[in-house]
Amino acid sequence: MTTVSSIRTRFSIRFIRALKRISTKGNELSSNTIMITRRKQQMIKRAAYVSMASAVGPRRAWVRALKWKLKPSRTRFISRPAWLMSRRRRRRMMKRIGSVGGGEREKKVACRSEEEEVLRRLVPGGEGMDIYKLLGETAHYIKCLSTQVEVMTTITDHLYNI
Repeated sequence: MTTVSSIRTRFSIRFIRALKRISTKGNELSSNTIMITRRKQQMIKRAAYVSMASAVGPRRAWVRALKWKLKPSRTRFISRPAWLMSRRRRRRMMKRIGSVGGGEREKKVACRSEEEEVLRRLVPGGEGMDIYKLLGETAHYIKCLSTQVEVMTTITDHLYNI
């Protein structure tokens, strides 16, 4: 099991490397327009997610879902794993399969609470998890997000105190 400090260290190293790459790309752009600023914001956000996902490793479902979502060369002809499919697509697939547990699954989906649905939308890949796995993944995801915020806060504090 990895500790928070090791995740923090790995994330910090990867994120700072990504920021350096972004800053060198930014130097190539001469004008300071709103489009370039938004593009840099998107690049920083993507760098933070990719750095965190690679720091945690592929054992967590939310990491695999996040990497799938951020994969640049994704095509729509590649079939997604069932736990990454949209709810509507999963239901269509279950209808095609027929009576192989489709009815029970639909009943389980109908019994979900609003809070559970909110968690499923917040955690990457949460749509296809059972409630126990969802809670565990949510706890780990929140821990990683708080680590991400701490590291980013430390970086900005350091930059503005120089």
